[in-house]
Amino acid sequence: MNQLINIFIIISISVFINYLFSKYNILIDDVKKSIHKSNMNSIKKIPLSGGIIFLISFSLINFNLQLINFFLFLMLSIGIFSDANTISSPLKRLFLQIIVVILFIVFTGTNVEKTNLEYLDIFLENYIFSIFFTSFCFLVLINGSNFIDGINSLVLGYFISVLIVLIYIANIFNLNLDYNLTINLVSILFVMFLFNLFEKNFLGDAGSYCISFLIGYLCINFAIQNSNVSPFFIILILWYPAWENLFSIIRRLKKNIITTEPDKMHLHHIIFLFLKKKINIKKIYLNSLTGLLINIFNLIIFFIGSKFYNQTNILVMLTLFAVLTYIVVYKFLSYK
Repeated sequence: MNQLINIFIIISISVFINYLFSKYNILIDDVKKSIHKSNMNSIKKIPLSGGIIFLISFSLINFNLQLINFFLFLMLSIGIFSDANTISSPLKRLFLQIIVVILFIVFTGTNVEKTNLEYLDIFLENYIFSIFFTSFCFLVLINGSNFIDGINSLVLGYFISVLIVLIYIANIFNLNLDYNLTINLVSILFVMFLFNLFEKNFLGDAGSYCISFLIGYLCINFAIQNSNVSPFFIILILWYPAWENLFSIIRRLKKNIITTEPDKMHLHHIIFLFLKKKINIKKIYLNSLTGLLINIFNLIIFFIGSKFYNQTNILVMLTLFAVLTYIVVYKFLSYK
């Protein structure tokens, strides 16, 4: 019953915020919309309201988590400044993210202390090194999630998959998990998923920053509370945005492209363009199909990995398989 009430609250907030943003042209993204009869394009205005909807919904449902809500607000602010082009420099945004993430780790004690890599774990015994290493992990996830936010429902579908697997593994193997927080988060993301799927709003930088930041916290905290869970299980369920970040940097450096500038050469763009050549359907459906294909692949990998949540060797092989699949698909479709 509580979840039904929560879902009603989230839907109400989404409808109201989207209406408000559209009416007063707040953080609007202009998207070309094809008109088949006249073979022309019109402009469809879609609000970048995902971050604000997420924070308001999360704060109301989880009002007791004031410290987390405060840092989410700080991360949201960075994202809004980015969406509004008030802070257009990626380096300035990264600097602000670093400050917020380090303060969050210090105040919440969410620092990685082991990785099952002997030499790295020796360094992680040093608290300062642990803070900077954990900050690096957060930043890779946050900015990688922003990289994959180019297809409707991809980011939201991905993180819903992550949460579902965490609930599954905790329930099956009797592991510690904040079920209330996790289920509330699934409810919020599911409603946002539906709105994003039908292009009623976009996440924007604010949305992808906030959601990935909170998911990162939840995953690291899950590993801290369950010492028998291999850290590589967390790496496995967060591999995609992290690898997208690293791969994009390598790809741009090889082609002498400015690494801080956005482009449309990410895997989801490549798959989308391939499907566009093969299937004659509306863009909105191609968007959904692209996101669905990527998320189905990841969900399968996650569930296989959940069976071996404490076996590092198998988890490493699964992660490498996912990365190799990414590279093969990317290279294959790039030549099409």
